[in-house]
Amino acid sequence: MAKLDKLEKVLFMLFVVTTNALVAVNMGWTFLVTSWNSVFLAIVPFLSLATLTSFLAFVFLEDYLRNRRYGAEGFQP
Repeated sequence: MAKLDKLEKVLFMLFVVTTNALVAVNMGWTFLVTSWNSVFLAIVPFLSLATLTSFLAFVFLEDYLRNRRYGAEGFQP
């Protein structure tokens, strides 16, 4: 279970980093570049795909771990 917990943390951190990078690139693109033909044009689709992939991987792992820890009914306080 420790390996899956580490994987969960890594996936969440990857999601946060890629989301922040995507926001920074979009802000830089919006505020600093007047033309749509810039280097950011090639980076945005890659960052978007990386953000989506890391988010989905994190969500699926979280769901798997929750079902494993608490059973099919989920957490019952």
